Amino acid sequence: MGTFAMTTRLANRPVTELEPAIDPRFSGHWTGKLDVTQGIASGAIFTFNADISITSDLIEGSGVSSDFPAGAGDCPISLSGQRCGTAIELHIWFEDKRVAAEPFVLVGELDTACTAAAGDFHVECWCPDECDCGGQDGDFHLKKIGPSH
Repeated sequence: MGTFAMTTRLANRPVTELEPAIDPRFSGHWTGKLDVTQGIASGAIFTFNADISITSDLIEGSGVSSDFPAGAGDCPISLSGQRCGTAIELHIWFEDKRVAAEPFVLVGELDTACTAAAGDFHVECWCPDECDCGGQDGDFHLKKIGPSH
């Protein structure tokens, strides 16, 4: 079969959309730290643990924070975001009704081994009608600590 005939046969095949493959080397159980550097909670550090799956372009996961929001106990969280090479943008939603209206938006870099990430975060004010704090800003650090649970 000539090259032209093979190319024509491939071009006429139905296209199947495939989900990006989750690479087990890049997925697992992660610990995260949000260090608030600006805003009403400046100086606070919030931590969480989550099972996170990373593909070539998507990031998603779920987990729990045991120290945010205050008094919530173990607060469920969900994560979703995008990856482009080592650049990431990740949204973390805390399920406690007091802070569920706005996600923490993390923008940073994933190391080439996909075992750690760091950068900046911002979260808008959760009660803009009652205060004018402008939200919170800070640094984040993520570290893979093992396989998914």
